[in-house]
Amino acid sequence: MHAGQDKSQRYFGPDITYFVQTSPYLTLARPRSALPFLKRQAEAGEECCLALQAYPFLHIEPLEFFYTCLRSLGALDQAFFEALLCSQNWRFVVWGAWLAMLEPRSEFVDVLRAARPKVHKNDWLVDCAISVIEQRAPSPQHEIFVELAARCRRCLDGVTRPVVLLRLEPTTSEIVQMERESNHVRSVYAEAGTDAALRCIPGTLVGNYVLDYVQWVRSARCGTVLHVSDCSS
Repeated sequence: MHAGQDKSQRYFGPDITYFVQTSPYLTLARPRSALPFLKRQAEAGEECCLALQAYPFLHIEPLEFFYTCLRSLGALDQAFFEALLCSQNWRFVVWGAWLAMLEPRSEFVDVLRAARPKVHKNDWLVDCAISVIEQRAPSPQHEIFVELAARCRRCLDGVTRPVVLLRLEPTTSEIVQMERESNHVRSVYAEAGTDAALRCIPGTLVGNYVLDYVQWVRSARCGTVLHVSDCSS
């Protein structure tokens, strides 16, 4: 759990969506496409293990899948996992189940079981994740996927997880604050025009949430936006 986060708070939905949209969820969704894909990735990880161990200082194209996994693993706590599995969206569940196979934790099992009925066409991957966490044999037709996940997991063993920034869903008081800020920006726009209104946005809470995830991370690392945990209501 990230510093400043209350246990009752959730991560900002569009930030979670970014990690899913940049993942190969469609390829992982069906055994027919997942099998050759994961075989290629496991082989690449094993062949380029030294390069992978040099992450984040070295990036090479054959390891892009592992870099994608590492970004999500860097964010993976219970709140992030629940945001994926409780989303009512099969794409999110597919990616979350794969992450659970890479980093099996006992606290993920109940969340996986609750999500399983919602993804009938993808429940095989959820079953694989549960079997990995519970350290029991999967169904025979899915043994190969558990083996491939284990190979990928070994490739990632010891690789540094990146520090991942995430916004929290705004609280009620923060929503009120953003409404005040938005009204102020609109009034400045009406009185002084676009340029003056734009100058009012940096450093505001509403400015944090209007940016897409990549823009927000870039700005946060440059110190040009507020960190959500630092914002007062």
